[in-house]
Amino acid sequence: MRLASLILAIPWIAFVIYWAVSAVGVKKDVRRPGSFGLTMLLRVILIAGFVTYLASGGLRPWIGRVMEYTDHPPLGLQIFGIALCVAGIGFAIWARVHLGRNWSPVPTLKEDHELVTSGPYRYVRNPIYTGLLFALLGSAFAAGFTYYFLLVCFLGVFVYRVFAEDHLMMEQFPNTYPAYKRKTKALIPFVV
Repeated sequence: MRLASLILAIPWIAFVIYWAVSAVGVKKDVRRPGSFGLTMLLRVILIAGFVTYLASGGLRPWIGRVMEYTDHPPLGLQIFGIALCVAGIGFAIWARVHLGRNWSPVPTLKEDHELVTSGPYRYVRNPIYTGLLFALLGSAFAAGFTYYFLLVCFLGVFVYRVFAEDHLMMEQFPNTYPAYKRKTKALIPFVV
């Protein structure tokens, strides 16, 4: 295993451990949107796709030289990728800490749900997704094609979840959420 992959394992393992520990003590769910089954279906598709990808040796036969480059990125790109991964995971954890007990692993309304618009939520409405996307992009730069594949998969899931969460927040906060949505981008500050 290349050194970049080993180094990347550290922030990802820290992220998983923090996520597991911080899930304890969140507020009780009040309501999940009717599309919860669709969220589960997306997860199953994502996992099945990843397992299929790994079992088949990936998409290497179709990519050729691009694969060669992405599996052996230059040292400068690896260093930049590791830094971007660490920054992305740091941003996601900052968002999770700031969200506090309102956090949920799926789009959900909580007891006494609060609209959080400060901290990282000043810059984007979904900073956890933003951080994870940048972490995956950085991991792809540093360690190669598998992370590009994961980036595309998770981007699809996150875009779907942005719409689901926007719908929930519009229902829950009809007087304040529309203005927040107008002034704050969904995933990338000043862009999207």
